[in-house]
Amino acid sequence: MDKRRLRHTLFLRGVIVGLLLIILTVSFTLSVNHYLSLREREIERNISDYLRREVSIGKIQYFPGNNLIIKNLCIHTSSGEKAGITINKIKMRFSPLQLLKDRRFLITGIHLRELSFDYFLYSGFLKKIVSKKLLKKDRESNEKFTQLKNRSQPIFSISPNGFIVSIKDAKMSFLKGDFFPSYLLFNLYLKMDRKGKIFSYGRLTFTNQELNRSFLKGKRTHLNIQYKVLGKLISEEGSLSKNKYGKWESVVSQRGIKIENFELNGKCLTLKLWGILNGERVALRGMLVKKSFFRGRVDKKEDIYTALSQFFNRVRKKFKTTVPIPLEVSSSCPNIDIFDISCLVKFSPHTVEIEKLSFSVDNLPLSLRGKVVLGKPLLVNLTLSSLSVKECIKLKRLKGFAVQLAGEVKEGRFNGKLVVTIKVNPFLKLTGRISSPSKQESTITQGMSKHLLVSKGEEAFDVQLNRKFSKGVKSEKFPHQVVISLKNLSSYLLERDYILRITAEEVDIFYKSENNDYKLVLSQFISNFPLLGEEDRVFKFSSQLYGGSLQGEGKINLKNPPPPISFHLKIDNIPLNQISPHLTGFPVIKGKIKGNIFYESWPQFNWEGNLLVNEGEIDNLKFFDWLADFFDISSFKKLKFEELSVSFLVTPKVINFDKVTLESSELILNGYGNIKEEGRINSKVSLIISRRLIGTSSKFKPLLKLLATDTAPLDFNFQLSGFLDRMNFKWLDSDFKKKLEKRLSPRIKRKIEKQIEEVIESIR
Repeated sequence: MDKRRLRHTLFLRGVIVGLLLIILTVSFTLSVNHYLSLREREIERNISDYLRREVSIGKIQYFPGNNLIIKNLCIHTSSGEKAGITINKIKMRFSPLQLLKDRRFLITGIHLRELSFDYFLYSGFLKKIVSKKLLKKDRESNEKFTQLKNRSQPIFSISPNGFIVSIKDAKMSFLKGDFFPSYLLFNLYLKMDRKGKIFSYGRLTFTNQELNRSFLKGKRTHLNIQYKVLGKLISEEGSLSKNKYGKWESVVSQRGIKIENFELNGKCLTLKLWGILNGERVALRGMLVKKSFFRGRVDKKEDIYTALSQFFNRVRKKFKTTVPIPLEVSSSCPNIDIFDISCLVKFSPHTVEIEKLSFSVDNLPLSLRGKVVLGKPLLVNLTLSSLSVKECIKLKRLKGFAVQLAGEVKEGRFNGKLVVTIKVNPFLKLTGRISSPSKQESTITQGMSKHLLVSKGEEAFDVQLNRKFSKGVKSEKFPHQVVISLKNLSSYLLERDYILRITAEEVDIFYKSENNDYKLVLSQFISNFPLLGEEDRVFKFSSQLYGGSLQGEGKINLKNPPPPISFHLKIDNIPLNQISPHLTGFPVIKGKIKGNIFYESWPQFNWEGNLLVNEGEIDNLKFFDWLADFFDISSFKKLKFEELSVSFLVTPKVINFDKVTLESSELILNGYGNIKEEGRINSKVSLIISRRLIGTSSKFKPLLKLLATDTAPLDFNFQLSGFLDRMNFKWLDSDFKKKLEKRLSPRIKRKIEKQIEEVIESIR
């Protein structure tokens, strides 16, 4: 009985103690929450003064234990016009012992929910928070900070014995445009223990708001990447410095983070890195396997088929139509292995400076250097160059190359400069420039603060591509140059077909040789490139050229670099009289041209085509000037014709003119020829000239008297050989020549041949 009473008494005491603890906890919680609600505005002001930004808090709550909840936190922009950083919920865990003992708010864990901010608006602000220089700009702010420190308010700090940070459903906006990623969505978890070991994992999603159409029902066009990091804080290992040769030595630091394993895994890439994070610098080594050239690609046919099936079903429901679903879709892009990654990068909230980044792509060693300024606009200055191409079998003719990109990205559009340099055997150099479409001239300087002074055109950008080459391998002179300028260049994605469309208002093609300049101007250029498909991607393009039209269809194989390219170009109704003035040294040809041109780059470049000009006129063509002097017929210098056609073939070793035909009322020309790689010419030309036209020649009119008086036209056959500056001429046999030989004595024939040689010599 006593035992029962004792148990009952103990139970009642326990219940009473429990109730008292609950009452005390609830009372303490209510008191703290009441105190926080009364001081909410004061806390807002103190945080605003500390951050030098207007801060608003929806609600602050304390939960039993060591949990503090802040809801609807908003940090406004410096102008205070709109919300910049918003956090739906912040849950902080703190050390009650440190709070009671030292009145320090020692944070052991931070959990953020639905964080959202614009990186470009707050990159500098975040940098100041990290560097603790928020209040060192003016005296008033320093005084406020001193007052805050002297108050009895607890000071926020991170626990040195370990802490946890987690972020869920966060969104960071950084670029906005048609085809550029607009947002980075991420979730992460980070834990550091008291020994300094760091473990973190998470998920990154790059997405574009412009592609989130209503019929996609929230399914974003995106790139997903999962990451995992293992590391450790270090404090006693070497330093990151340059040696006497100017090269960076040991990738260790006196204070930093040793990255033991950093992994990025996605549908399109796998990256593994290790190294040291030393303040603003990070030195890493590793490898990367890229599974696809394009975002959103997958390797398994079942996955892409399922994704496309769901996509087409949503389209059907939205537009109530029938869209065929492909029965089989294969991955066209092979795996690309990138090994021997070695990088030294300097990070800051405003700038990413690549001091060194070397890697090997399919046994092709490359190097990347440059700087990216993270702001609005985004400034870029990067140079990619090859270190050696001796081991690359497919590029055995390539001696080296370099690609420089410098410019700005504003509202998803790029303005700047592109320079491509390629060395081949024979020596080949390609350079280029992208400039602003405004009348103001774009300039690039070495200082990053003056990297790009461009006009503020928002619509698009101009591109120039220069090609310089010479025959000598060791020659340093580049007498030939091709410049391609694209104005108002823009791109966007046709997501229903996954086609990338590129448009340009104007394309200037400028070719400069040692003596002559050539220029063509294309307008309203449009190109469509498929992002999905088989190994051979078929792309299309069209343009206007001086009132005529230009249409083409090409094919590029993405299986192995460099990708072989071929295309068919169709031109129609292009007035040559508008093109000829831009071609220095080129004969003035009037008339409208049409035809077909074919090009392929592998196994060697090859141009082939046929051109036709109707109802035209030739002026200042050297061959017809030569004929005018030879026959002493001035009308050859300015010749009207009904039709002119040319069939040609251009290879690295020879230029062939398979068939050249010209027809006019009193002249018919047929011929063929070729120009070899060393510049040697071999050509045969046949002329049929009316007797009336020959009768106007003071040289040949006396010869007509030796022939029978009929009205049949006269034929002439010629052979041209040798080099352009040392042309050899031979008058071949023809019916007209045979008839003359029967009536002329050997002495007169030798005299005529001597006169012919004198005419040829004078023409040279």
